[in-house]
Amino acid sequence: MSAGATAGVAPRRTGPPAAPVRRARRRPRDLLLPYLLLLPACGVVALVVAFPIVQSIGYSLHHYNLREPDNAYFSGLDNYVRALTDEMFWRALRATAIWVGAVLPIQFAIGMAIAVLMNRAFPGRLVLRASVLLPWVVPSAVVALLWRWLLDGNLGVVNDLLIRVGLIDTGIPWLNDPSTAMAVVVLAMTWHGMPFFALMLLAALQAVPAEMYEAAHLDGASGLQRFRYITWPSIIDTIRTTTLLRIIWLANSIEIIWIMTAGGPNFATTTLPVVTFFEAVRGLDFGYASAVSVLLALILLAVVHLYVRQMRKDD
Repeated sequence: MSAGATAGVAPRRTGPPAAPVRRARRRPRDLLLPYLLLLPACGVVALVVAFPIVQSIGYSLHHYNLREPDNAYFSGLDNYVRALTDEMFWRALRATAIWVGAVLPIQFAIGMAIAVLMNRAFPGRLVLRASVLLPWVVPSAVVALLWRWLLDGNLGVVNDLLIRVGLIDTGIPWLNDPSTAMAVVVLAMTWHGMPFFALMLLAALQAVPAEMYEAAHLDGASGLQRFRYITWPSIIDTIRTTTLLRIIWLANSIEIIWIMTAGGPNFATTTLPVVTFFEAVRGLDFGYASAVSVLLALILLAVVHLYVRQMRKDD
């Protein structure tokens, strides 16, 4: 056969045919291994998280007061009806909304400014990064005591400085005045939680490619335009996640408020976690306290649902 007749025809294979590829069967032990490795962690989560949730729901459906240990009985939704018809519950819900709505944007704004600053090269940047961590690593109880001493109406450093510079004549009872109590606990919580936003946003900023900024600069984009069209879209997912986590944490926080004001004065700083703590620890009414905590959890679930749905809509 000529070369022209065989042009374009694949040569015929000679020799034994290739053996079929067989997939190695995984033994049952290999299939169960990942689940066995996760079993201890799942057990800890069930013990630490799931069991207290189920227990709280159970308590909320009972009349369970430790002052009457022999008078515990199933009461159905009585604790929920009591909470929803109690004026203090609605005042505490309003204070919780003010608490979260005031602390969150201030923490985010300061954290964003610090993150943008630390993302630039300048002398002393490492010292600034280390100092930003200080409020976050200090325990909440220590932060509350520190700010309580600073804002003491008689011996506080803040009043002393304001008197020395001539802004006030006498000390202001910051923590004992209903018009200023919420503002000062918001200030303390802002200082304590601001590093969370700063560090998380700094990590997101460092993941933005520098070439994008260089190209935008060559195209004549201003600093504000680079932030709007490059920085913000690049870190929006981090912003959404950190904001959602912070909403949940703030709504459940109690240490700073309780140590600084104990919910006062005149219930000005009484949030829903404070009500739960007060009813359970001082009133020993675990049934009603559990009902309030379950209602707070349901409110947070509704907020998270709306937040996530809005995120998907924006995407």
